[in-house]
Amino acid sequence: MDRVLIAEDDPEMLDFITFALREFQKEFNFEIYTARNGKEAIEILQKSAVSLLVTDIRMPRVDGLALLAYVNKKHPSTPCFVMTAYKISDALKRLSDDSMILHFFPKPFNMELFAREIIRVLRHKTPVGTWQGMSVVSFLCMIENEKKTCRFEVELPNNKKAIFNFNKGELYDVICGDLWGEAAAMETITLEKANFRFLPLPKIEAPKGEKMDLSALIAKALKHQDNVA
Repeated sequence: MDRVLIAEDDPEMLDFITFALREFQKEFNFEIYTARNGKEAIEILQKSAVSLLVTDIRMPRVDGLALLAYVNKKHPSTPCFVMTAYKISDALKRLSDDSMILHFFPKPFNMELFAREIIRVLRHKTPVGTWQGMSVVSFLCMIENEKKTCRFEVELPNNKKAIFNFNKGELYDVICGDLWGEAAAMETITLEKANFRFLPLPKIEAPKGEKMDLSALIAKALKHQDNVA
């Protein structure tokens, strides 16, 4: 039997989604699991395989980005839907090209269409690749769009690692070996497949450094890549 896991911290929204899906349960024979945050969702995934994950991004304890990172590592063939209350930019839509994430749903969305899209995936068993990374551009755009404060590491093919620092969705510091700032970002930003690991934020707030224009940086890196090619 198929299982759909829904991770959403808003109890009213969670009940609303669950109610909408129950209309289709008997006909299409699937179970609904619910989680109020990423931690609960991970605990469910550790016990049961699911056919589809539907997750919000902003959640307490463990958020949607960390949950997606867990699924990407432990269950890379599990398709995911992402819900977000923030506007989805054209750049962020590139995440749909990464096979794990099939759809983005900006809140509020049409619940009937949402439910039917879930059924479509369950019925047709949409194929998804088994991969260990997503494009750096897609990942950076998600961090920016969700206005997330975080620090993460990107693993490069030559075994080097780059560390990115975001504050409320704004990029400040990038370090890669002896390089820093724009030069360090240019080393990684055009990677199509990369592995990401979130790092603990420092207990004492470090100086933010110079703010970087992510859109301009991406455009410059892609232009440079085209010129080289």
